[in-house]
Amino acid sequence: MEILAYAIDVPVSHFWASETLAAKEEARKVSTADFYPLRDRIIGALLRRARKEARLSLQDLAARVGIPEDQIEAYEFGQEPVPLTVLASLATAANVGLEYFLEDTSRVGAQLLMEEDFKYFSEMPVEMRRFVVQPVNRSYIELAMRLSRMSVEELRGIAEGILNITY
Repeated sequence: MEILAYAIDVPVSHFWASETLAAKEEARKVSTADFYPLRDRIIGALLRRARKEARLSLQDLAARVGIPEDQIEAYEFGQEPVPLTVLASLATAANVGLEYFLEDTSRVGAQLLMEEDFKYFSEMPVEMRRFVVQPVNRSYIELAMRLSRMSVEELRGIAEGILNITY
Protein backbone atom coordinates (compact mmCIF):
# COMPACT_ATOMS: atom_id res chain seq x y z
CA MET A 1 0.00 0.00 0.00
CA GLU A 2 2.90 2.35 0.69
CA ILE A 3 4.20 1.97 -2.86
CA LEU A 4 0.73 2.53 -4.31
CA ALA A 5 0.24 5.61 -2.09
CA TYR A 6 3.61 6.93 -3.24
CA ALA A 7 2.80 6.24 -6.89
CA ILE A 8 -0.50 8.13 -6.81
CA ASP A 9 0.82 10.81 -4.43
CA VAL A 10 -1.58 10.33 -1.52
CA PRO A 11 -0.93 9.51 2.14
CA VAL A 12 -1.29 5.86 3.11
CA SER A 13 -4.11 6.79 5.46
CA HIS A 14 -6.12 7.74 2.37
CA PHE A 15 -6.91 4.06 1.83
CA TRP A 16 -8.70 3.59 5.13
CA ALA A 17 -10.15 7.06 5.56
CA SER A 18 -13.90 7.48 5.37
CA GLU A 19 -13.60 10.56 3.16
CA THR A 20 -11.74 10.94 -0.13
CA LEU A 21 -9.09 13.58 -0.65
CA ALA A 22 -11.23 15.20 -3.34
CA ALA A 23 -14.14 15.50 -0.90
CA LYS A 24 -11.86 17.02 1.74
CA GLU A 25 -10.49 19.52 -0.77
CA GLU A 26 -13.99 20.42 -1.92
CA ALA A 27 -15.09 20.94 1.71
CA ARG A 28 -12.19 23.39 2.26
CA LYS A 29 -13.15 25.60 -0.67
CA VAL A 30 -14.91 28.84 0.18
CA SER A 31 -17.32 30.27 -2.34
CA THR A 32 -16.66 33.80 -3.54
CA ALA A 33 -20.13 34.73 -2.33
CA ASP A 34 -18.94 33.90 1.19
CA PHE A 35 -15.33 35.03 0.85
CA TYR A 36 -15.71 38.66 -0.20
CA PRO A 37 -18.14 39.73 2.53
CA LEU A 38 -15.91 37.99 5.08
CA ARG A 39 -12.84 39.72 3.67
CA ASP A 40 -14.65 43.08 3.85
CA ARG A 41 -15.40 42.44 7.53
CA ILE A 42 -11.77 41.50 8.23
CA ILE A 43 -10.49 44.65 6.51
CA GLY A 44 -13.07 46.68 8.44
CA ALA A 45 -11.97 45.19 11.75
CA LEU A 46 -8.33 45.88 10.90
CA LEU A 47 -9.24 49.44 9.95
CA ARG A 48 -11.01 49.97 13.26
CA ARG A 49 -8.05 48.51 15.17
CA ALA A 50 -5.57 50.71 13.27
CA ARG A 51 -7.72 53.78 13.97
CA LYS A 52 -7.93 52.95 17.69
CA GLU A 53 -4.19 52.21 17.93
CA ALA A 54 -3.52 55.60 16.31
CA ARG A 55 -5.86 57.10 18.94
CA LEU A 56 -8.11 58.57 16.28
CA SER A 57 -11.85 59.04 16.60
CA LEU A 58 -14.14 58.52 13.64
CA GLN A 59 -14.33 62.29 13.35
CA ASP A 60 -10.53 62.65 13.31
CA LEU A 61 -10.07 59.98 10.65
CA ALA A 62 -12.91 61.40 8.56
CA ALA A 63 -11.33 64.86 8.71
CA ARG A 64 -7.91 63.53 7.69
CA VAL A 65 -9.15 61.68 4.60
CA GLY A 66 -12.18 63.76 3.66
CA ILE A 67 -14.69 60.92 3.87
CA PRO A 68 -17.94 61.12 5.85
CA GLU A 69 -17.90 59.42 9.25
CA ASP A 70 -20.83 57.16 8.39
CA GLN A 71 -18.93 55.91 5.31
CA ILE A 72 -15.90 55.01 7.43
CA GLU A 73 -18.18 53.32 9.93
CA ALA A 74 -19.74 51.27 7.10
CA TYR A 75 -16.22 50.21 6.08
CA GLU A 76 -15.31 49.30 9.65
CA PHE A 77 -18.38 47.09 10.04
CA GLY A 78 -17.75 45.43 6.69
CA GLN A 79 -21.03 46.70 5.33
CA GLU A 80 -19.31 48.10 2.24
CA PRO A 81 -16.05 47.11 0.52
CA VAL A 82 -13.26 49.65 0.80
CA PRO A 83 -11.87 50.71 -2.58
CA LEU A 84 -8.10 50.26 -2.71
CA THR A 85 -7.37 53.96 -3.19
CA VAL A 86 -9.55 54.82 -0.19
CA LEU A 87 -7.91 52.06 1.85
CA ALA A 88 -4.49 53.51 1.02
CA SER A 89 -5.63 56.93 2.26
CA LEU A 90 -7.12 55.47 5.42
CA ALA A 91 -3.96 53.47 6.07
CA THR A 92 -1.79 56.59 5.75
CA ALA A 93 -4.11 58.55 8.03
CA ALA A 94 -4.00 55.77 10.64
CA ASN A 95 -0.18 55.53 10.41
CA VAL A 96 -0.07 51.99 9.05
CA GLY A 97 1.15 50.66 5.73
CA LEU A 98 -1.23 49.24 3.17
CA GLU A 99 0.29 45.80 3.80
CA TYR A 100 -1.36 45.93 7.26
CA PHE A 101 -4.64 45.07 5.52
CA LEU A 102 -3.35 42.42 3.15
CA GLU A 103 -3.75 38.71 3.70
CA ASP A 104 -0.13 37.95 4.47
CA THR A 105 -0.42 39.84 7.76
CA SER A 106 -3.22 37.61 9.05
CA ARG A 107 -2.94 34.09 10.39
CA VAL A 108 -4.70 32.75 7.28
CA GLY A 109 -2.42 34.80 5.05
CA ALA A 110 0.65 33.53 6.86
CA GLN A 111 -0.54 29.95 6.33
CA LEU A 112 -1.12 30.62 2.63
CA LEU A 113 2.37 32.09 2.30
CA MET A 114 3.85 29.08 4.06
CA GLU A 115 2.01 26.74 1.71
CA GLU A 116 3.31 28.71 -1.27
CA ASP A 117 6.86 28.64 0.14
CA PHE A 118 6.58 24.89 0.66
CA LYS A 119 5.40 24.47 -2.93
CA TYR A 120 8.51 26.30 -4.19
CA PHE A 121 10.73 24.40 -1.75
CA SER A 122 9.34 21.06 -2.94
CA GLU A 123 10.07 22.06 -6.56
CA MET A 124 13.77 22.56 -5.76
CA PRO A 125 16.19 19.83 -6.79
CA VAL A 126 16.56 17.22 -4.06
CA GLU A 127 20.23 18.03 -3.39
CA MET A 128 19.35 21.71 -2.90
CA ARG A 129 16.54 20.87 -0.46
CA ARG A 130 18.87 18.60 1.50
CA PHE A 131 21.47 21.38 1.66
CA VAL A 132 18.93 23.91 2.92
CA VAL A 133 17.57 21.73 5.72
CA GLN A 134 20.98 20.88 7.18
CA PRO A 135 21.56 23.12 10.23
CA VAL A 136 25.31 23.20 9.54
CA ASN A 137 24.61 25.01 6.24
CA ARG A 138 22.64 27.85 7.82
CA SER A 139 25.63 30.20 7.84
CA TYR A 140 26.06 29.73 4.06
CA ILE A 141 22.41 30.58 3.48
CA GLU A 142 22.63 33.65 5.74
CA LEU A 143 25.74 34.79 3.86
CA ALA A 144 23.96 34.35 0.52
CA MET A 145 21.03 36.39 1.87
CA ARG A 146 23.35 39.21 2.95
CA LEU A 147 25.13 39.17 -0.41
CA SER A 148 21.80 39.31 -2.25
CA ARG A 149 20.98 42.60 -0.49
CA MET A 150 24.24 44.24 -1.59
CA SER A 151 24.55 46.55 -4.55
CA VAL A 152 26.50 45.56 -7.64
CA GLU A 153 29.25 48.03 -6.69
CA GLU A 154 29.63 46.52 -3.22
CA LEU A 155 29.78 43.00 -4.65
CA ARG A 156 32.33 44.10 -7.24
CA GLY A 157 34.47 45.59 -4.47
CA ILE A 158 34.37 42.33 -2.51
CA ALA A 159 35.24 40.32 -5.63
CA GLU A 160 38.17 42.63 -6.40
CA GLY A 161 39.37 42.31 -2.81
CA ILE A 162 39.28 38.51 -3.07
CA LEU A 163 41.18 38.65 -6.37
CA ASN A 164 43.85 40.86 -4.77
CA ILE A 165 44.25 38.37 -1.93
CA THR A 166 44.58 35.35 -4.23
CA TYR A 167 47.19 36.90 -6.58
